[in-house]
Amino acid sequence: DTALSVASDTSRQESLDTSPDLRRGDQLSIVGAVRAVLFDFDGTLTATPGDRADRRTKVRELGDRAPMLAPWLERLQEAGIAMGVVSKSSEQTVVDALEAAGLRRFFDGPVRGKALSLDGKAGIIETMCGSGALAHLGAAGLQRVL
Repeated sequence: DTALSVASDTSRQESLDTSPDLRRGDQLSIVGAVRAVLFDFDGTLTATPGDRADRRTKVRELGDRAPMLAPWLERLQEAGIAMGVVSKSSEQTVVDALEAAGLRRFFDGPVRGKALSLDGKAGIIETMCGSGALAHLGAAGLQRVL
């Protein structure tokens, strides 16, 4: 079964084909064959979208958010889920910010900077699953990435 769902504290499961109606603190588990989680950096791991933040701001914001992020990243790591970053920021900016925030240890998957393509980040992830850093996930690799 490759369908993904989110389980909340009310044990309600919702398909990720639609946006789940969950608050940030409600998420307890990811159900399905997830083997990797790829995060956006600007505006996801950091608070400010990339077009509105300079390098120093990104490093500071990730450091400020690290206490909130670390427990969630640790849960994913303990579940054996590889984590990576796909960002329009440079790989060096992402890695420097992760290291400064003490979060680099959680990211054992690909860290891809300057992620620009005609197919967007989804196309980059598809390539990673086919012949790149996530090819080890197998033929159904793309369905195993969140």
